[in-house]
Amino acid sequence: MIVTNGESPAKGNGYAQQTVRQTHYRIEHVFRWKWEEDGMTTDLSRKTPTS
Repeated sequence: MIVTNGESPAKGNGYAQQTVRQTHYRIEHVFRWKWEEDGMTTDLSRKTPTS
């Protein structure tokens, strides 16, 4: 988990809970947008339709 192993795993220092929450929100927002555009996918690259 990045809260305990993110910033410096050797020292056991992670990221602050609020940082993790904000990062999760941003990533989820992008995936939701992509899902609405192209359906369920894990590929975030923008593909142009071929005619």
